[in-house]
Amino acid sequence: MRIRAFAALVAVLCFACKSLDHQREEQLERVAKDWCLTIRASQVLPVYPLTEDLQVGDIFLVDQPIEDEAEALEQDGFLPLDNVIARMEPTGWQQFYASAYGVTSNSVLPSQWQFPQPPPASAPYTAWANAPGAAFPSYTFQVKQGQGATLAIPIQSVPVGLSLLGTGDASGTVNISNASTYGLPITVLSPQVDDWAMANLDFLRTYAPRVTTDKKGKSKTDQNYLRVVYRVYVSGGVNVSLISNQSRGGRVDAGTSSAVQLFDAGGTTESANAAQNYASVLSSLSKSVASTTPGANITVSSASSRSVAMNETFPRPLVIGFLAFDRPIQDGGVLGPPMSTHARVTKQNINAAATNFGTDANSDRIRAWLDSDPNYRQKLRDWLAPHAPNVAIATFLNGDTYRQLRASAVKELAIP
Repeated sequence: MRIRAFAALVAVLCFACKSLDHQREEQLERVAKDWCLTIRASQVLPVYPLTEDLQVGDIFLVDQPIEDEAEALEQDGFLPLDNVIARMEPTGWQQFYASAYGVTSNSVLPSQWQFPQPPPASAPYTAWANAPGAAFPSYTFQVKQGQGATLAIPIQSVPVGLSLLGTGDASGTVNISNASTYGLPITVLSPQVDDWAMANLDFLRTYAPRVTTDKKGKSKTDQNYLRVVYRVYVSGGVNVSLISNQSRGGRVDAGTSSAVQLFDAGGTTESANAAQNYASVLSSLSKSVASTTPGANITVSSASSRSVAMNETFPRPLVIGFLAFDRPIQDGGVLGPPMSTHARVTKQNINAAATNFGTDANSDRIRAWLDSDPNYRQKLRDWLAPHAPNVAIATFLNGDTYRQLRASAVKELAIP
């Protein structure tokens, strides 16, 4: 009887442990998704976890069906960026930015903002002050001991603030600070993707559409895409405010705070001393945080018995979101026209004409002509400029609607 009772107790404890582990896992997944949904609400595809190493011109291979990607986006809140196949060094920055933001013909972005020469005397992230600015709304969250937080972001100031307040139950606000953005339009970047694709046809051919048959004998076409990042959003840090939700002395102050009185209308000596003492306290708190939290750049900007506000800066800005377009990989490794990543994975309507493919004999003639001399690509672009503005070469070669135009190109450019 004792052995059976002990075995039953062990089984109950194991079940309880597994249940707790499952709850923790669900909480972690939930807070990650909540953060990503918050960024998506700003019409930006979120990056999770935050990373510095994502740039305009990065190319990823997408080998998941759209149904699977759409499900992953809804379940996890973000699209995984694990199949990177190339990093282009795009051109066209000076023309797009009209020489503003310190952009010149020799600029390599974002390197000149990430690693300026000579380095700035202040914190590294301030070098991004030359980049185009961006702004995000503030986000609220709750933190309760044993239940985690309702917002996930890799910042250290939240646990630091809870420690300073001596509480495990608080309401907070996060403001993404020092945000910047940069990018290139699709019409500038997509032709450069064409050039990269032509130089890597052998690689792309292996990802051409394939017809497969499932166990039920139903056939389907596996379609791969190139995902090209054309705009990123970075943040240099966050501002965090916390208010304790725990009661003091058997009562709750209903959101009020016993903040230090900094000054009064009379401008008395006492008020000046209070302000000086308050600044000294904040300085001491910031130094204490620095000594107990290695690697964190956190400054306490205000504090009281029930609230604290902190500014945290990252060593260098981190990418929090991006915009991208997808190019379908067609037969022979050639690319189809660009389409919005966000529109594709959220199953929004995409212009059917943009995905209506059809090649002919002139497509092959023009392609062979382009392969015979690299200078012919620019010659074809110059010819397309007045006839089909902003149309990529790949779209021109593979689009069914450009059959007549291809015939004109063969004739006017004397393509053999």
